[in-house]
Amino acid sequence: MAGALDGKTAVVTGGSRGIGRAIVERLARDGATVIFGYLSRDDEAREVEQASGARGVRADLATPDGVDRLFKEAAELDILVNNAAARMTSTPFAEVTDDEYDRIMAVNAKSVFRAIRYAARHMRDNGRIISISTLNTVAAPPGGSL
Repeated sequence: MAGALDGKTAVVTGGSRGIGRAIVERLARDGATVIFGYLSRDDEAREVEQASGARGVRADLATPDGVDRLFKEAAELDILVNNAAARMTSTPFAEVTDDEYDRIMAVNAKSVFRAIRYAARHMRDNGRIISISTLNTVAAPPGGSL
């Protein structure tokens, strides 16, 4: 029996562990060609590749080059899952540096914009964009500031 996503190409940001890994593995199991991004956990990325047949691309989504590197692997795409996120800092708000703020916003907001912009230019008809967030966007944990 053919998979529901045979012939489809998916890109998943933050796909080397947790929810991202589960998404990568499910899309691949359903027949999609999956490319996923990760930042630093090479061993975990290789595990995902071996378990799913997906292709991992090391990419720092805080930079335009990182987003470009990830999407270069998919000339056309059918599914985009924005899952990557920079972790909140536990630094008291009054002590958060501009660099900390810029990095969090570059990954959690600007990379999503860049990925959706790429999808708008390269997504095939009837494509899907899914952007995942966290409860921390509405209810920060004690001591969390960003």
